[in-house]
Amino acid sequence: TTVFNNMYLSIALQSMINGNRMLSCFAIAVATHQTLYPCFLIVPAAIFIQNSLKGCAKCSYIRTLTVFVLIWGALIYLSAYVMNGSYLFLENTYGFM
Repeated sequence: TTVFNNMYLSIALQSMINGNRMLSCFAIAVATHQTLYPCFLIVPAAIFIQNSLKGCAKCSYIRTLTVFVLIWGALIYLSAYVMNGSYLFLENTYGFM
């Protein structure tokens, strides 16, 4: 699974450079779904995307964070749906932190 995690991190960094907020947030959310540590990349992504798009800084940060949280929440909900409504996997995935 490390290969897939690295692939999603690479996609996140590439899309961050290109200024693609949706793809960057999606890739960070998928990588975060496996382990919690990639969620720290959302701050540099928000800053870099804001600098490349040139607009309201606060609005850009809020949009990036909102997109990330919504995608990550959807992934958690989808995983719980696959597990017949059980959220027990959350403790096993993120509980050690």
